[in-house]
Amino acid sequence: MITTVYMIGNTFCKLCQTDEEQLKRELVRTVRAFYYKGLVTNAGGNQSARLPGSNKIWITPSGYPRMSLTEEDLIAVDLNGNVIVGDLKPSIETFAHLEVYKRRPDVNAVIHAHVPYVMGATISGYLEVTHGEAAAILGEVKIVPYAHPGTKELAKYIGEAFQGEGMKVPRVVITQNHGAFSAGACIHEARAFIEILDEWARFNIAAKALGGIKHKLTLIDLRKPGAGYIRAVKFGGRTGFK
Repeated sequence: MITTVYMIGNTFCKLCQTDEEQLKRELVRTVRAFYYKGLVTNAGGNQSARLPGSNKIWITPSGYPRMSLTEEDLIAVDLNGNVIVGDLKPSIETFAHLEVYKRRPDVNAVIHAHVPYVMGATISGYLEVTHGEAAAILGEVKIVPYAHPGTKELAKYIGEAFQGEGMKVPRVVITQNHGAFSAGACIHEARAFIEILDEWARFNIAAKALGGIKHKLTLIDLRKPGAGYIRAVKFGGRTGFK
């Protein structure tokens, strides 16, 4: 049985949810930004988005150079993975994205990136709780077992990991020795979650390089007044944006 859950403050984003053309434009901008920030390679990662309530998902094509991507190169698929628009092959991870949309009607964007610092910290066991704001915003960061890209096994892991209720609704999931996925109410929120996770990992790697992680946060620290407010911050051009 699938539990229907909703993210806090799932409101309209004026930056990417006015119409499909705007949505596609912002999706391409995010893909390019991730490439230039070094969060994905020129053919790595995959990103998707939809208008709220729509079963039409726009996703990046498989293996297509990220620095050359345009709105015309995006592929539209339905929730069963059938191509609706486009002549390129949809991302190999399409079914992982679709599992999230099927299980999370509140999600309107899914981003997968290989985020080297995140993976380095995870593989080495140093993704410690050091970044207070990141811990409050992202909540529990689930790490699922390795599965080959594009497999039903990986799609199942990702779909199940993103299920949750209330304040415990997952926002990011790490796939061991592979990369990270984020799910947001809009493109900018999903992007923010990946970038916050990356910043958190950089905290830890920098600390490790400078002599070790000597100051970690405790559950008492994380439960101090204000945690709920931080968790409720809205990203992107959404009503009540902080």
